[in-house]
Amino acid sequence: VPLQVIAVRCDMTRGNLAVSRREVLNQNRNEEIAEDLKEIKEGQKITTVVKNVTSFGAFLSYKNKIDLLLHQSDMSWSRVKSPQDLLSVGDTIDVIVSKIDKETMRCSASIKLLSEDPYKNILKQFQIGKIYPVVVDKVLEYGAFCNLNDHLQGLLHQSEISWVSKNPHPSKFLSPSMKINCKIIDINTENRRISLSLRQTTDNPLEKLKDKINQKVRIKIVNKTSKGIFGELDSKLTGFCHWRELDFNESEDNLKKYQIGDQIDVVLTEIKDEKLRFSRRLLDKDPLDWFKENKKKVGDIITTQVFEVMKSGIKVSVDEDKKIIVSIKKIDLAKTAAESRPEIYQKSDKIDSMITTLDLERRIVKLSPKQALLYEEKNLIQKFGANASKSGSTLAGIFKQAIGKKKDKSKK
Repeated sequence: VPLQVIAVRCDMTRGNLAVSRREVLNQNRNEEIAEDLKEIKEGQKITTVVKNVTSFGAFLSYKNKIDLLLHQSDMSWSRVKSPQDLLSVGDTIDVIVSKIDKETMRCSASIKLLSEDPYKNILKQFQIGKIYPVVVDKVLEYGAFCNLNDHLQGLLHQSEISWVSKNPHPSKFLSPSMKINCKIIDINTENRRISLSLRQTTDNPLEKLKDKINQKVRIKIVNKTSKGIFGELDSKLTGFCHWRELDFNESEDNLKKYQIGDQIDVVLTEIKDEKLRFSRRLLDKDPLDWFKENKKKVGDIITTQVFEVMKSGIKVSVDEDKKIIVSIKKIDLAKTAAESRPEIYQKSDKIDSMITTLDLERRIVKLSPKQALLYEEKNLIQKFGANASKSGSTLAGIFKQAIGKKKDKSKK
C-alpha cells in the first residue's frame, strides 16, 4: 500500500535516507486544526468541557475539535488555591477565548474575563481609611490573605495585627474562615494590591502613653539580654531599658541586680517608631549635679581623691560619696614622664586637678592634675617672678621664696 512520508534525514556518505510518517500526520492534523480555529476568535464566549485538571490549570475541549488551556491565574480575579477546588473532569463551563496562537496552534481560555475586573471601579466600592468586614482565607508566616468579596482579597501583614505584639506569628491571632473587621490602609490599583490593618480598628495605646513621658511608671521584667532589660506595662506594651540607664555609674554589672519577673519603677523617657524607652537611674539624683550645686566650671581646680590605680592611669573620686568617678590618663598626671607614673600614687591620696571638659548633657567629665600644676606655676611666676629675668632669679628660687613666705606666716 503506498504511504506518504516526509524525508527527515539524508546521509549521502552511507546512502541512508530517514523518513517519517508522523510528520505527514502532524501536517494533516495542523491543517485540520487551522481549519477548526476559523470557527472561533479572540474575545469570543464559548462553551467547553473539562478534559483534564492539573496543578497549574485545566485543559478544555471545544466541540471535540479544539483544545484550550485554562491557566490557574485565569480562573478567577481573586487568588485560586488549587484548580481542583473549582473544576472537575467532565464539567461544562463557559469561557472567553483569550488568545489564539496560529503558529503553535494553541489557544488560551479565561473564566475571569466573563466578569468585569473588580479593580476597575474598586475606589467606588471601597475607600482607604474605612473599616470593612472580611473573611480570613489563608494564614501565612508573614500575614494573612482576607476576602473582601468573591473577587477581591487584601493582605493583612503581621505588623498590622496587634499594637502590643511586634511582628507576631499570624497563626496565634488568626485562622482560616475567621470573620474579622479590618481597615483598608492602601489600595494599589497598578499592582492590584490591597493592604489591610486589624490593629487600626482599635485605639492606639501608645497615644495614651504620650502624657506619661518623663513620668514614673511600673514595669514587669519579661526578658533580659546583655544589652539591657525588657519591661511590660499594665497595658501589655513592652519597652527597653539599656544597661547604661540602670544606674549613673553605667556598669554592666548592674544587670545582675534584676531578674525576669521582677517589678520595678522606671521613667518612661521616649516613644519613637512605636518603641518605648525606659530609664531606672532617672529616679535617683544625678551625681553630676554636684558641679551645678558647687558652681564648678571648666578651668576650675578641685581636690580629688585617688579611687583606683591602673597601668594606664588612675581613677579619682570627685565628691565625698564617691559617686563621681573620673579616669585620668597617664599623660595628664604630671609634666614629665618620670612623674607621670600611676604606681607612685596610692588609694585615698588627694590630688588637685583642673576641669578640662565638662559636658553634663553628654555626661563627659575630664580632669587633669598636669594642667592644675601648670596653672599654679603660672600664677606663682606672675606673683613672685615678674622681674625674675632682670634679677637673674630661677624658677626654683621663685618657688623656694614662695614656700618660705608661707612657712614664715604659719610660724607667726
